[in-house]
Formats: sequence, C-alpha cells, structure tokens
Amino acid sequence: MQEASSRLKLDGFDTENGTLSAGIPEQCELELYGKPLQLVLSHGARRAIARLEHPLLVEMELYFSCLIRKRVLFRDPAEPMPDPALPGIEAFPGLRIRLRAVVTETCAIDGLEGAPPVKSMPVARPAAMVPRWLRLQYGQHGWQGEFGY
Repeated sequence: MQEASSRLKLDGFDTENGTLSAGIPEQCELELYGKPLQLVLSHGARRAIARLEHPLLVEMELYFSCLIRKRVLFRDPAEPMPDPALPGIEAFPGLRIRLRAVVTETCAIDGLEGAPPVKSMPVARPAAMVPRWLRLQYGQHGWQGEFGY
C-alpha cells in the first residue's frame, strides 16, 4: 500500500478564550494518498482534541461485504490497533487520520451476533477511495463523525 502523505492548509482559527484550542483550526485541507481531504471540526471537537492526553486516531472505514458501509471510528490508543502498519497522516498534534478498507469473510446480514470479524483489504489504488470531506464532532454523546464523496 502507498505511504500516506500530509499537507495542511489552515483556515478559521478559534481564538476564543486564548486556549490551546486556538491552534486547532475549524477547517483545514489535508492530503491523503495525493488527494485533498477537507477536514471540518466542530467547536466541541476542537476543545476535546486540545484536552487529549494521547493523540486521537480517527479511522475512516470502508466496509465491503454484501453491502458497502462507511463509518468513522475513534480508536482508543490503549487498545490494540488493527493493522498498525496501515499508514495515516497527522492532521496536527493530537489528531491522526487514516483510511482503512475492510472485508468480511462471509455475507450474513442477520446471521451474526455482534460485529462480524473483518480483515484489512489490500487496495492497489488507495487514492481512488479517499473521500472529499471528513466532519468530526464532540458533544454530550461523545465522538461522532461522517465522511463523503
């Protein structure tokens, strides 16, 4: 798999209260596998990132099985990382982002209890799967995110 590269353009700094979140932009453009990715962070997300003790890994997952599903996962740094060799980019200190394509071994929409086991799918051209945007929010329900094409 190609190595992910990173480029950052900052826009819309939050200077409210002069806190550490002043250095975390509301929007920025990153480069993942040579393609632009627009990152949008809510005020709550910027404040939460500024308070993190460990960097947050945000994983945009494309799930291939009977259907295709996309979701955003927020990985706990204390937990074992699936496919740790998969490259990612550092958006800025405290936030890493990566794209992971996974596949299930069987197609059983209603036949499994819990989450089906998945494995990383080799991708010949990962740039073709990079979304145009990623939005992250943090609030009373914790971390939430979405991405789109």
